[in-house]
Amino acid sequence: MEAERSIEVNIFEFDREIYGETIQLLFIKLLRADSKFSDLESLKNQLQIDKELSLQVLAGIKR
Repeated sequence: MEAERSIEVNIFEFDREIYGETIQLLFIKLLRADSKFSDLESLKNQLQIDKELSLQVLAGIKR
């Protein structure tokens, strides 16, 4: 029996309830490997770094 797969996505500047909805994701670049964090503050710091890097990557995409 195959386990259900899931992914967490941070949608910047988005404030709507979409749990249970279907969305389409495009994978542009792997930012980092999976990580475990020792505390909440470390996680928050990494999420901020991830956001900044994501915005830099997306800014380089021609639309």
